Amino acid sequence: MRWLRLVPLLLLALAAPACIEVSGGAVEARWDLRAEKDGNRIDCATAKLSAMRFVLRALVGGDEPCSPAQGDRCLFACDREVGTTGFFIPEGDYSVMLRAVSETGQELGPADGVVTPSPVVRQVRVGQLVDLGVNLVIVRR
Repeated sequence: MRWLRLVPLLLLALAAPACIEVSGGAVEARWDLRAEKDGNRIDCATAKLSAMRFVLRALVGGDEPCSPAQGDRCLFACDREVGTTGFFIPEGDYSVMLRAVSETGQELGPADGVVTPSPVVRQVRVGQLVDLGVNLVIVRR
């Protein structure tokens, strides 16, 4: 019977490493690369993309918690096909989008033959995940 008293402590000890720091909200998105000429799915190597970066701009104040100056915390390997930030994005309304990043580290846009969805406005709240769903990325090159 004594061991039954230890079960709650054991469960608490096992759960402790699963804790994460929450100082804001988080953003998650998936992406699907398609060739413009035939609509077929292509991989990141064929598209010559190394990563996808979240671009967030606060509607009030213009803060950019995912700017490259903040580090790579919003940069995700392209071949993962999904990216999730930590819970560090300050609460507020944001313009949110994905940008493709080349193998040389350059952010790409339509002029470079890579079209990502237009920005969307989303509300970020502390402790909540903003899910951008699946984003279609059209590759012209």
